[in-house]
Amino acid sequence: MSKPTAVIVLCEDNRTFSFARSYLKKCGVSHGIRPVISPRGRGCGFDYVIKNFAVQVNAYKLASARLHAWLVAIVDADTGTVAQRIGQMNAELTNAQEPRVKAIRIEDERIARLIPRRNIETWILALNSKAVSENADYKDSINSSEGWSALIPPASETFYTWTRANAELPEGLIASLRHGADEMRRVFQLAR
Repeated sequence: MSKPTAVIVLCEDNRTFSFARSYLKKCGVSHGIRPVISPRGRGCGFDYVIKNFAVQVNAYKLASARLHAWLVAIVDADTGTVAQRIGQMNAELTNAQEPRVKAIRIEDERIARLIPRRNIETWILALNSKAVSENADYKDSINSSEGWSALIPPASETFYTWTRANAELPEGLIASLRHGADEMRRVFQLAR
């Protein structure tokens, strides 16, 4: 795999960015990671990611002209579905002003759409071998930021292992996490 020289991480919050950064470091990307995080206290995080998706796709396309760039967009499904969030992201591309964004085929680009259901905490727990349900909200199941921070490195290590080309995904894996692993595998395949 050819390592990216620039990675845009579009996400809802700092915990999600910490997970993404830890994962990218496992992939060998130690610099060139640009966070685009929803500002705190300014509305819903998922709205920010959805509304900024087309803008960041355009930034990715511009960066790709001179760099080996990736875009990793992470948005919680909340009580919706992965398919609904993908539909919202696709609608933003369709409605974009920039022709290069309107014409983009995500399947052919180094753009990953990771959509934890319900939220990133569900993935962090599942990646740490905890039994989870995609219908439950685990955001407050650990009372401290330090507790979540301690779970992120092993979670990103597991996600890294599961996103390798020939990795066997465990049976019973939650659907949103399986989709996320498949998205990253596709990006790695395109990066060769």
